[in-house]
Amino acid sequence: MLDASAALAYTPANWWLFPVLEMVFQGDLDKYNCLLLVPQVIIRCGCHLDFNTGIGVNLTNDGPSTEARLQMTLRF
Repeated sequence: MLDASAALAYTPANWWLFPVLEMVFQGDLDKYNCLLLVPQVIIRCGCHLDFNTGIGVNLTNDGPSTEARLQMTLRF
C-alpha cells in the first residue's frame, strides 16, 4: 500500500489568509487507487488558532466523489 501526499501553499508575509492545494494518493498501484485533490484556505486567527476549510475531489476506481472539510488547529 502506498500513501503519498504533498501540498502547495502561498504564504505571503503578514497575511492572515493562505490558499493551499493539497494532493493525496493512496493505493496499491494495481487494484485500488485513490487520488484526492483539496483546494483549501487557511485562515489565521492569531498566533495560536487557525481554521482550515476546503472542498475535496476524490477520484477512485469506484468513481468520483466530493467532500467538505473544516478543521481547527489550536497551538499551545
